[in-house]
Amino acid sequence: MIPIYICEDNIVELATMKKIITNLLFIEDYDMELACCTTKPEDILSHLKPNMPLGIYFFDIDLQADINGLALAEKIREYDPSGYIVFITSHIDMWRLTFEYKVSALDFIEKCETKYLAQKIASCLSAIWRQYGKLNLQIKKTVPLQINGRILYKDVDDLLYMEATPPHRVKFCTATQVHFSLGNLNEFENLLPDYFFRCHRSFIINLKNVTFYDEKKQIVYFINQSSCPVSVRKRKALKDTLNKI
Repeated sequence: MIPIYICEDNIVELATMKKIITNLLFIEDYDMELACCTTKPEDILSHLKPNMPLGIYFFDIDLQADINGLALAEKIREYDPSGYIVFITSHIDMWRLTFEYKVSALDFIEKCETKYLAQKIASCLSAIWRQYGKLNLQIKKTVPLQINGRILYKDVDDLLYMEATPPHRVKFCTATQVHFSLGNLNEFENLLPDYFFRCHRSFIINLKNVTFYDEKKQIVYFINQSSCPVSVRKRKALKDTLNKI
């Protein structure tokens, strides 16, 4: 889950930003959470620690404090070099200073009416979610599921198996959930780590979550007692692969 941090010295504007982001997280179901919402830069600094997870930061520039938003972002970069920083400020003319501070801001939003501010923040979170998903795909940690016109990034380690189902859909099973996504097994197979195995024309299994392989019955069992068939052609290859794990 990606933590979100907000720092704004104006209490009313802080409450507005918090409400906008809370509503967006509820509507879009992003894997994000509000970790800190404050008027004080020191509250943000208290969250900084070595090897902290990638975060999202919404900062005003003039924080009416000993440290401004740009300097705060500069400090963030020491601990979170890949985090997403967005400035929301009345001082739109100060955007050039982001280059001097070398904070690589994702966006620079001018304070405006709530309706338009919500649109700008929504655009930022959408862009972040897409980039985050692509980053995780590159390191083979998630797989994108297309469900009801939306993309859900699922942790591959949670998957037990995938099953091809008509028409042009794939069933994704975890220990506690079932999802159906548009696509076919061949498309997803290319996105998966090497501990996934095509045991059948219609099934791909997560070898890490296999608890027992009944070679005689040609069935694999998983941690929740669910099972998948194994084709005759894949029987020996599966046995050899499991013996290597």
